[in-house]
Amino acid sequence: MTMAVAILTNINPISFSYEFQYLEFSTDSPEVYVALSSDGNELLSGTYVPDSAGLIKIYDLNEVIDNHIGNAPFVELSLYLCDADGNDTFAVSTILRSSVAYNTTAAEFVSSYFLTSHTGTRYTAQGRYECLNFFATEQSPVTVEYWHDAGNGIAKKTKTLMTQCDQGINMIDVSLHKIAGYDAVLEYTVKCGARSQRYVVSKAFPADPAVAYRNRFNVWDTFYFTGTKESDPQFERSQAWVNGQYLTYNVKEVMQFKAMTGILPEGAEEYLHDIARSPEIRLLDSRGAMRDLLTVMDCDLKAVNDDNALNRLTITYRHADKVSAKSFAPVSTRIFDNSFDNSYE
Repeated sequence: MTMAVAILTNINPISFSYEFQYLEFSTDSPEVYVALSSDGNELLSGTYVPDSAGLIKIYDLNEVIDNHIGNAPFVELSLYLCDADGNDTFAVSTILRSSVAYNTTAAEFVSSYFLTSHTGTRYTAQGRYECLNFFATEQSPVTVEYWHDAGNGIAKKTKTLMTQCDQGINMIDVSLHKIAGYDAVLEYTVKCGARSQRYVVSKAFPADPAVAYRNRFNVWDTFYFTGTKESDPQFERSQAWVNGQYLTYNVKEVMQFKAMTGILPEGAEEYLHDIARSPEIRLLDSRGAMRDLLTVMDCDLKAVNDDNALNRLTITYRHADKVSAKSFAPVSTRIFDNSFDNSYE
């Protein structure tokens, strides 16, 4: 008489995908059937024979799970085990994608932090689009506390941004104009349960490019490059002698750009690490709408922790379109509308 299979790997109700680098079971059955599925799709199935110690180990499941997740930030995972006598065992877990390993459990992280790479103070300005994502397991309102110049001193106000949230991933617009219209806001802090994210309002330095990208959790985040931007077109020419003349008969062009971050606050280099590994990066227009898809070609992400260090990081990118060179027609402007009297011109 054999016993049911015992799962030795700790399977939590909520886990990060990298935690499933292997699954380990123990049994005294001669064989065990293993099936891993998600949303009705079978990811893995097979019959496994234990070693002499009665152990079974299945490796690289995190790669199987990541490939299945695709563009989704999380999936529901089901594990089914059955020994030779029909004794079965079940386990389920919500798997969140994360390309970076943390020193805490997924459950502790999602209840304490927003899903962003940089949880320290962030800097924003009027006209910039900002968003935050969080994974909700229970109802909790999203509020914001902001400090503004009331004319006769600094005043603090509180506002509710979201009264109810969905189970799972929630995305919220926390741009400055959503927080307090056009009040002279100095800083604000977005809160949801134990989660907290502080923004300091600074001068609106020109940003080129402004990008939205899928971060380490595969949810949208934003970044504004305020440093130097360099264009670097690459040309490949096909040439030959024709009737005594050396002519170009075909030109292939790739327009590349090198963008510098400007001086980064401590810890903010995590933004660029996420951009470098991001599967999807898009330009943001002045209204915060996502536009052209970008492809990172190279990056220089070296940073030092000296107290007087002024870290500036760069990425080299191109438009993902086959025709990578872009040009924009100028928009004519008018001072007066059609009602203006031209009699005395």
